[in-house]
Amino acid sequence: MDEKKTLIIYTVLAYFVGILIYFLLFYKYDLRIILSDLTSKNYEATLTLEKNITFNEKITFNVKDYPKYRMLFRYWEAPTVFEEDLDKPYIKLLKVNSDKGIAYFKDFKGNVYLAITDRSLAFFVRDKAFKNEIGIVNPNYFKEGFYNLSTLYNIFPPIQTDNNYSHINFKIFSENYIPIESLNLKIKD
Repeated sequence: MDEKKTLIIYTVLAYFVGILIYFLLFYKYDLRIILSDLTSKNYEATLTLEKNITFNEKITFNVKDYPKYRMLFRYWEAPTVFEEDLDKPYIKLLKVNSDKGIAYFKDFKGNVYLAITDRSLAFFVRDKAFKNEIGIVNPNYFKEGFYNLSTLYNIFPPIQTDNNYSHINFKIFSENYIPIESLNLKIKD
């Protein structure tokens, strides 16, 4: 009789787990958003195609676990610079702002730029950040809540043409980017 009860309990439990999974998939819930302790609550960006291609983005990070994160960031696979120009496709950071935390940037060479002058924090960022990384840092850890990062770039992407049409190759995210809850991307041409 005891084995029969155990079998019934496992069957009912499996049935409810199956219904839960079906519900989550049917309503298109991304389990990474539910289970992750860091997400991008909102991602808003505008790509403006004029003489210079500009890219303006605002990321709202949602920190759900404290104390775990001291750096909230995004990084680019393309070389990213601050005050110089390159002779190959690259991204040039023009502005970076944050409502909470200290904005920073580590370029493709490993140079670190901070919104404030703090040598120990600059060494921390140089040691921990990826190259081509833009973000906000809090050496005392980010508490649970929302944190905004706003950036403005000039983009110098690779351009391919076939004598009729030209198109740019611009990869906004890598496969490892944190889960995004809400995305709004505008292209102004």
